[in-house]
Amino acid sequence: MSAGKILAAARIDAAKFTEAGGFQVDVSLTTPSGSVTVNIQGTGSGSWVNYDNDGNTVNAQKNSIRIAESTLKNLGYPVRNPNGQVKLRTHKVSYMDNNGDEKNYLIEEVYPNANTGLIVCMLGNSE
Repeated sequence: MSAGKILAAARIDAAKFTEAGGFQVDVSLTTPSGSVTVNIQGTGSGSWVNYDNDGNTVNAQKNSIRIAESTLKNLGYPVRNPNGQVKLRTHKVSYMDNNGDEKNYLIEEVYPNANTGLIVCMLGNSE
């Protein structure tokens, strides 16, 4: 099965904007065992405002990255398990923040987008 021309073009564009759209950051991903590390580009963001289960704002740090699955796949990085599910929880991530300090995280949640081929990873502290 293949995608339509517009969807195929959108997937290429999504990867291009994520990796070289002017807002990209260098991202290092490492498997939980430490056996594979890749350096790629993606977009990263963080905020200190979040919402609790009742919809009230709370101060909570949330950081995330967006990366292209196709790039990871091309580099031989293990993204999916044998059942075809994206399995990046507990993988290690590091990237520079706006002050130029390298920050280290663990992936806590993964949200793959089957249409664009991008994966949103919610990050937690590595310690």
